[in-house]
Amino acid sequence: MYWESMSAIKDQVPSSKFTEIINRDFESLDKLNELFNNTAMSRSGSGWAWLVKDKDNKLSVLSTANQDTPLS
Repeated sequence: MYWESMSAIKDQVPSSKFTEIINRDFESLDKLNELFNNTAMSRSGSGWAWLVKDKDNKLSVLSTANQDTPLS
């Protein structure tokens, strides 16, 4: 299950409501994908890229080192 969740599923798109939120905060799914990939690739060493929602319900992309999470 772990590895299956890590693989891309072709032709899968977010729900219409989630797409609205992505477009609101990132302009498009393509721009979110680009930002997410760039954030992940710019992490030196081990770490994670995260899509997070703040207390104002705005989405953003951030990176943490090693085993850290956005909650720490």
